[in-house]
Amino acid sequence: MVDDDARIRLQIAGHLTERGYMVVEAASADEALLLLEDIDRSIDCVFSDVQMPGRYDGVDLARWVLSHRPGLAVLLASGSFQVEDLEPELRTILPVLAKPYRGEAVEACMASLVTAMRLNHVDRLTNSA
Repeated sequence: MVDDDARIRLQIAGHLTERGYMVVEAASADEALLLLEDIDRSIDCVFSDVQMPGRYDGVDLARWVLSHRPGLAVLLASGSFQVEDLEPELRTILPVLAKPYRGEAVEACMASLVTAMRLNHVDRLTNSA
């Protein structure tokens, strides 16, 4: 969970934790990148706000994940940024959840993305065998 707004981060992290998810929090994309470089591969999804202070924003974080951690789902969120604002090649693979959102919506989107990533991974393994 990556968001510079501590209230949002705590609310969503709390919702997900209550539902049985393990949540790692970061206040910026810069901090999230450091965590992702150090944490093992057990993370299933990165949920990040798009616009945050720091060197990197949520889209930069998503690009890094796509190139360095293939198979890791990414869900972006923004109050003003939309999927149409992404480069064409990212529009089909990076969903953007509109703010304000509820914990249930985040959970449902993340679950769907993780399932799709796992199915895609199984398909790639089956087709390469």
